[in-house]
Amino acid sequence: MLNVIVSNRWNTKEEKYEYGACLKSNGQLNFNEMVERISARCTVTKADIIAVLAAFQEQSIYALRNAQGVSLGEIGNLYLAAQTSRTDTPQDFNISQVKGLHVKMRARRSFVDKMQPGQKDITFRVTKIESGKV
Repeated sequence: MLNVIVSNRWNTKEEKYEYGACLKSNGQLNFNEMVERISARCTVTKADIIAVLAAFQEQSIYALRNAQGVSLGEIGNLYLAAQTSRTDTPQDFNISQVKGLHVKMRARRSFVDKMQPGQKDITFRVTKIESGKV
């Protein structure tokens, strides 16, 4: 069940509030719960799952630090993106303007399609309606 909060945003062009849905989190599936769920669905031990996930994390960091994307199979890909300050010309750019790196995920279409309304087990419930000025 996906909990929906109906919230407002000010539309500066139309000069009026518009309402749309925001999803409210039901919490987070933590690492140990994920290991438990995987272990319950297959013959791999919890210790083996933890070892594989730790190695996956280590190798993902290595690949990303070496300007390689990381394929997650049918889930999608991980890649690095840089946060930089802007310059007026390419010649003005200096590497010190790179302020940070962010790990991003690009989900595969087949993965995203399983999350769309109308799919089996996707249901919504409005839990809160926000109105007025924000």
